[in-house]
Amino acid sequence: MHVLVANCGFPHSEVAVRQCAHIVKVTGGIPTILTVIKHFSGKPLADAILTHSTSIMMTLDIDSMRTKIRMGLPAKEIVSETEEGNYKLAIAGTRSTHNLLKRLMGSTARQVMEKAKCPVLIVKGRASPIRRILICVRGSEFPPLLTHFTTQFASMLTYGTEVTILYVLPSTTACLCTSGRDQFEGVESKLRTHTRESELLDHDVQVLEKSHVAYHQKIRSGLVVEEILSEARDGYYDLIAIGTSQREARNRIHDNKLLCQIVDRVDRPILVVK
Repeated sequence: MHVLVANCGFPHSEVAVRQCAHIVKVTGGIPTILTVIKHFSGKPLADAILTHSTSIMMTLDIDSMRTKIRMGLPAKEIVSETEEGNYKLAIAGTRSTHNLLKRLMGSTARQVMEKAKCPVLIVKGRASPIRRILICVRGSEFPPLLTHFTTQFASMLTYGTEVTILYVLPSTTACLCTSGRDQFEGVESKLRTHTRESELLDHDVQVLEKSHVAYHQKIRSGLVVEEILSEARDGYYDLIAIGTSQREARNRIHDNKLLCQIVDRVDRPILVVK
């Protein structure tokens, strides 16, 4: 996989580099480490950041990597690099908490998430091998996110990985849990035989089964943001995956506001699939 990881020299960026190493171990490929400077006078510091990033990668058994320096505004240059380099995944770290200005304007990682055309992994907390994945399917996108994930990130679904598919529905239906191909109460209309949704879901389940990963399907009902955050906290997941809205512009603005709330409040790595 063609992966770009940004490192600005802060501790949360180093965590992103470590998380990148864990991912590349599984997906393969040669990662590119990018740092952005505002002026040419910052090049010595940028060289030091890249040297340190390289050493981090090597301690995690990643021997081959590329490094790059760009000049300009961090978010803009990271996004430009993803487009020019045709990367399949961009990785950026962010602090768990931000001051008022950052919350209003959005962190660099969140700006990259909003503007990049490729999937973006925002790293928070600690870096670790990805063994437990939560894939969050909101009612408005049911169930294409899972299709996008199994298509773009099938290499992450290695033996021993456990996947939970969470369907968040805006209803008062009690939380139901099951596994395998079982249908769920309250979503029969979405999974009715021969519907587009049921065919997509069946395809995705087959992908998971062929990957020999343990998977579970879970329904939670209520406020989308709160239910996803609650499940993320309760399930001890290594990675949260969520999709961007594909709906019409008016609804997309609302959906993306919810996405930003989830990104800002979740306390572990979150993958925004596009």
